[in-house]
Amino acid sequence: MRTDPEFYVKAAHELYALDIEPLPPEAGYFGFKVRDLADGWEVWVVRMLVNWRVLETLPDSWGYGRFWCYPGTGLHSFLAAVINAALYGDGEPDGWIKAWDGRRGQRLEYA
Repeated sequence: MRTDPEFYVKAAHELYALDIEPLPPEAGYFGFKVRDLADGWEVWVVRMLVNWRVLETLPDSWGYGRFWCYPGTGLHSFLAAVINAALYGDGEPDGWIKAWDGRRGQRLEYA
């Protein structure tokens, strides 16, 4: 499992022209900030034990609201998560496998 953030930043930029930034160590996750939302939330992609997770969080927050998981921890799963995180609008990204909507406190259906 790769732990070099620059490898992932370079892959996202060179393959898909996406500019992402590594999260600082104090964020508590190995991951990347993908974009800002209009309501002040941020979209991150973080590596979990067995998957990559797209999540919405407030800056400087330990918690997060909605999230979507992409199976696997390899480059293919990472790129699927980053591309979908960068492109989804106010709805939700494609291809996720499970989710809990923390903003509404309800389980979402499988996509």
